[in-house]
Amino acid sequence: MKTKILANAGCHVIRVRERSPKKVTPDDIVFRTNNIKQATDKVLSKIDESYDLGLSNLQRYLKRKTLINKKAAEIYIDKLLSEKYRNGEQ
Repeated sequence: MKTKILANAGCHVIRVRERSPKKVTPDDIVFRTNNIKQATDKVLSKIDESYDLGLSNLQRYLKRKTLINKKAAEIYIDKLLSEKYRNGEQ
């Protein structure tokens, strides 16, 4: 398992999965939504929790209803999906 190999090498792994049937590790983040903001909030909260970064603006960002740069996020996701289907991944 790649996660175990990375953890044994000293890396802290936070896996993010959409609609996964179950978590593999306690640090997995599973979301069942197409809402990019909700997914982003979960990832940022887990990073802050795992590393105790004390991000000063995190709570303010989590209260926002929308992404700070929604257009860039949509462009990036479209690019990833295009590459995935171009490479024959499903």
